[in-house]
Amino acid sequence: MKSLDFALLLSKYLTQYLPAQRNLSSNTICSYRDTFKLLLIFCRDIQGFNIAKLPMTQLDRKCIEDFILWLRNIRKSSPSTCNQRLCAIHAFFDYVMVEEPQFMEQCIQIHNIPKMVSSAPPAKYLTPDALRCSVSYTHLRAHETLANL
Repeated sequence: MKSLDFALLLSKYLTQYLPAQRNLSSNTICSYRDTFKLLLIFCRDIQGFNIAKLPMTQLDRKCIEDFILWLRNIRKSSPSTCNQRLCAIHAFFDYVMVEEPQFMEQCIQIHNIPKMVSSAPPAKYLTPDALRCSVSYTHLRAHETLANL
């Protein structure tokens, strides 16, 4: 396979492998497609790559890490969105590893990119007044139910 066959691998992945082999929904496939659209924009506009002739070798670990940082810092994507994009990329490189084993080391390096850690949203608690109101309402409803028996 020529070094510029990223386009062929990606096309086969999106049009044949995901729908036929993996039987993924059209929404999932669109989400994966959107990930690669963003990756191609990044490669063209930020990295200065010719995406029409993008070789697999240019999509190395550093390129993917830089892409994830670009999503987070420039596009202001949330950590969960960045992780979703990274999962789509990991899945593609799992496919590449089987289809083109000469890229196995590169695929493993990309697969070892860790997910972003996001802080848990703060717990939301009822105020003491809201809690009293809720409990008293439940208590009143219980009496109404018993009275109707």
